[in-house]
Amino acid sequence: MTDVSSIISPSKDVETASHGSQSVQGRGNTQDTSGNSILMIMNAQEANHDKSWYGGDAAIFNPKRFLGSDTPLPHLTFGAGSRICPAVGLSNRIIYAMILRLILSLKIDESTEPGSRKPNIDMLDFSDVRNSLVALPRKFDCIYTARDSKWLESEWNEA
Repeated sequence: MTDVSSIISPSKDVETASHGSQSVQGRGNTQDTSGNSILMIMNAQEANHDKSWYGGDAAIFNPKRFLGSDTPLPHLTFGAGSRICPAVGLSNRIIYAMILRLILSLKIDESTEPGSRKPNIDMLDFSDVRNSLVALPRKFDCIYTARDSKWLESEWNEA
């Protein structure tokens, strides 16, 4: 899993945009014949760390914040509204299954070797690429240890 879009695909169907007491009217552009739409681009990374929604600890990794939540859209990684990823349900299930299998079969530790690359956990400055809609998290070094090496080897051989 290396391709992650930190900016949701643009939408150009908004005539007026408001946030709090601020409002912006569309001025049109060469591709818009109505003359009054605004190009909207949502920064999913920023939205997923909004303190007004996630609380004062929005910058801290806290998966327990989602336990007991009845919100149908707890995060905006897959977009929202008419611009939401059509495969969001399938994608969530596949990601869940992959992560669960990794956690159950492997113990993952941070590398302690001198000069090893440490994980970058900055919520906004995590990408290795700065000029693209697609974010590529920086590489880091870690140590994988099989929780049950016999079982893992048998599963590997059957795959």
